[in-house]
Amino acid sequence: MRTHTLTTAAAAVGCTVLLLVGGCSSDKEPKDAAAVSEDDKGPLSAYLEGVMGSMESQDWSEMGRRSEEIVAACMREQGFEYTQQDMTAVTETIEEDQKDAERYGTEEYAAEHGYGMSTSYDAPAAGEEEWVDPNAEYVAAMSEEERAAYQAALFGDQAAAAEGAAPSGDWTTQGCQGKAQHEVYEQGQAWADPEFASLQEEMTALYERATSDPKMTEASAAWSTCMAEAGYADLTTPEDAVEAVSREFSAIVSATTAEAPEPDPAAVAAFTEKEIATAVADARCKASTEYEEKAREVQFALEQEFVDQHEAELEAWAEKYSTADGS
Repeated sequence: MRTHTLTTAAAAVGCTVLLLVGGCSSDKEPKDAAAVSEDDKGPLSAYLEGVMGSMESQDWSEMGRRSEEIVAACMREQGFEYTQQDMTAVTETIEEDQKDAERYGTEEYAAEHGYGMSTSYDAPAAGEEEWVDPNAEYVAAMSEEERAAYQAALFGDQAAAAEGAAPSGDWTTQGCQGKAQHEVYEQGQAWADPEFASLQEEMTALYERATSDPKMTEASAAWSTCMAEAGYADLTTPEDAVEAVSREFSAIVSATTAEAPEPDPAAVAAFTEKEIATAVADARCKASTEYEEKAREVQFALEQEFVDQHEAELEAWAEKYSTADGS
């Protein structure tokens, strides 16, 4: 089974909070909303690119290697052996995801991948090697008590986390993996700085304002009508389409047993056809109703308003974590 996911903190933040309908820019000078609407780069792009850098600039291979080194050293301190994993496949997946992200939402991408759910959840192709945990034999030879201690050292107390006893997102409760994730992907990063926490909260609120803007309500209504005409009724917004598909796929993936640990291939194949058809209709309706253009117009106007109100804070944030020109 192969899943295409990106789990690092860098991926979680990248350009997702406010550039959901825009792009990342390396330009240092912010632009006004009217100008950016032509090149998909919003007024906040310059600041966020300066603060967080671009996904392309990350050396994922080196970061993966460092992460595994930290895990191995940490596990040795806990009294366990740990063979470092080859992160090549993981870094290749991240690079593939970056390329796919550029096309995501287009009809071309939808026709091939749908929303990227079932199409990235498949068995290894012929000749493709199944990933094998280099520590599997070592762990298998342990007693049940030793294995539990090993897992706790590696991942933290999972039982406590499930019961809510351990704060979610607290790396200190997530074992050696949490330590490595923190030191490699989070430590010293802009999004973890409490000095600018309130600024980031206001950015999140800004996106919520965009979704409730009257112009977006009108755009969503036009999109919904188009989807209904294409045979997809009861969908109010594009998010509804994604959520409906996601719920159905989750049900298929969850319908496994000890005897059949993998989802039914026939069910997945049938679902994939449905996922692709829905995503294609979604992309076509967005294009015919100019949904994305209207979304950018609303988003960029709100971004410009935000920049005007918080320029000093944004400049301080960018100055502290600037990555422009290699700094």
